[in-house]
Order: sequence, then structure tokens, then C-alpha cells
Amino acid sequence: MHKVVVTRYKDLIAAIEYSSSLKPVRIFFSKQSKVTLGSIYIGRVSNIKPELNAAFVEFTNEFTGYLPLDECEIKLKEGDLIPVRVVKEPVKSKLYSLSTKLEIVGEYCVVSSSSDTVTFSKRLSADDVKLFKKAFSKVPELESAYGAIIRTNASPDNMEALISEYIELDRRLKNIDMYKENRTLYTCLYYENPGFVKSLMDLREDSFNEIICEDLELYDFVRVVFPGKVRLHTDDRISLASLYSTKRSIELATQKKVNLKSGGYIVIEPTETMTVIDVNSGKFSNKKESKEEMIRHINKEAATEVAYQLKLRNISGMILVDFINFEDKKDENDLIEYFKILVKDDNCKVNIYGFTRLKLLEISRQKIRGSVYDYLS
Repeated sequence: MHKVVVTRYKDLIAAIEYSSSLKPVRIFFSKQSKVTLGSIYIGRVSNIKPELNAAFVEFTNEFTGYLPLDECEIKLKEGDLIPVRVVKEPVKSKLYSLSTKLEIVGEYCVVSSSSDTVTFSKRLSADDVKLFKKAFSKVPELESAYGAIIRTNASPDNMEALISEYIELDRRLKNIDMYKENRTLYTCLYYENPGFVKSLMDLREDSFNEIICEDLELYDFVRVVFPGKVRLHTDDRISLASLYSTKRSIELATQKKVNLKSGGYIVIEPTETMTVIDVNSGKFSNKKESKEEMIRHINKEAATEVAYQLKLRNISGMILVDFINFEDKKDENDLIEYFKILVKDDNCKVNIYGFTRLKLLEISRQKIRGSVYDYLS
């Protein structure tokens, strides 16, 4: 089973998932910040810019955020006090992104005051969805509940925990709605878990069996959400970072060039608008294989590595992969089908659009949290 190591790295907190062979599988970062994503505050509209379709809202005595006007149900004016949820961290000189749609994220569901319907993750099976709907219909507390999204972590095996969480998050959100008009400026109506804890909640609960922390403060945060899975590393003879080579794991996840066992390699280039990955044959040489067989061999190995690197680095958005050109269209289709198998278990949704006219494989990957480049570049 996999383990997750939570440690401090420079001025960040890193959560690194390791396989049973101690190979890093995923790396998530979060900032050590006074403001956590998902927290809800009473803010004040300080400025309205119709030309930007935005309002600027002070939500603490230190921070101002950006609120899109088209999602506000009422017409805002400067000085208005409104509840806002923090939805995106500032990048470089940009501000926090805010929303007036209030919701609370749990381990198994997301409850939203702006919805009255229950939807389900597309990764849940039709049979499981039927069982959820049947179970919900028998719970009186859910008849008047806010809408929710049932997350991938939910399963019939943890039905009782899901229902309990749904009821509790619904109660919290209704209390926020009930008392928000009487709260003063900068009041924090709901404090969300730190980013590194939320990244752990994004993982399937059955995908790892232990979370290890060395820092007591981080351990205290994690054990609130995962009381039965977290362990505090207390061995003074060797640090957690040394035991799992966390620095080396992070360095590998930021290297531009990744070597393949065959002698080929891939080059990963993040840009402002997309990520470009180039496949090269390098020193690959096998006299027993024809040119076509060599191309299939390298491209298949590269596809395996690309799928792994997307998860490891948490690369999202548009991705273009420049494989070595096939001469046969069937080989292109076979590679697409193989890639679909590789990304099937990715916790982020991956769309494969096929090869473009320039013979580039076009892919998109859902964004859940920032990539390693967002935090380290």
C-alpha cells in the first residue's frame, strides 16, 4: 500500500505520496498562509470595475480579493458587506479570487447553498449512485438539505460516514446563512483546512494506508481529518526527509529532461498557456527491431512516463505531446487507446482529443490544486 509523507520544504508544505517501492507518485504543495482556500469571510466591497466585470473586496485587514460581478445575485455598491469564499490563491502579483457561492468541502461530499440538487462524481458507478439515492431518500434530515456533489471518495462501504458528513456540513452551512447578516466586517464564518490537508482529502481513501508527519503542528492538522491513518515520526536517528529522500523526489519532479530505460527521453516544457512534452529516441538502439517497431517501442514507453509525470507534477490544462511520428494511422490509434488505459485511475479527469494535423497528441487534464511549477517557479 501507498504512504503519504507530509513535510516542510523551503517556505512550503509538501505532501508526497509514495508507492510500496518508495517511488514518488504524486506531489502536492501548499503555502503557509493566514488565508486558506475554501474559507468564508465577511468582506467589504472597496471598488467596482464594470469594465473588468469585477468587484474588489477586502475580506481581512490584510487581504483584498477579486470577485466576478456576473456571479452576484444582487447589484453591489461600494461599502456593501457581503459573505465571500476564497476560491483561488494569488499568483505572482494577482489577488485572491473570491466567490459569493458558499460551499463546504468534505471528505466524501461538497455541500453548496446555491444548489438544491445532488450530483455524483462521474467516476462513481451507476450501481453505486442508485444505492446512494436510495439511502438518501430514507434520511429525514436530507429532505430539506442543500444540494451536494458526492465525491469519488464516497462508496457504499462508507455510506454511514457519507450521510453523517452530509448532514453535518449542511448544518454548518445553514448556520452560516442564518447568521451572516449579523456578522461584522472581516469575520471568518468558516475556516477551511490548510491546502495540504485538502490535497490528502482529494486522494482516494483506499489508495494509501498511512500518513507520516515529523512536524507536530502538521500532525495535529492531519489527525483531525485522518485520526486512524496518521503517524508522527519520532526517530531522532534519521529525519523523515532523509528516510524518504523527499528533496530528491521534488528535484525529480522539476527536471526538464526525463530519461527512459530504453535510452530515449522526454522533455517537459511548461508555458503560460500549456505544457509541451517532446519525445526523443536518444541513444535507443536495437538491431533486432525494424524502424516501425522501434518507434512503437519508444512511444509506448514515453506514453507510460508521460502519464506518470502528469500525476507526479500535477500538470493540468492543455498538454501537447510530440511523439515520434508514426507512418501507420493504426499505430496512432493504438497509442491513444493505450494512453486511455494509463490515465484511467488518475484522480483528475483526463481528456484525450487525438492527434492534430501536426501529429501532436492533444490532451487536457482537470486542475485540482496547483502544479509543482506553480509553487516552485
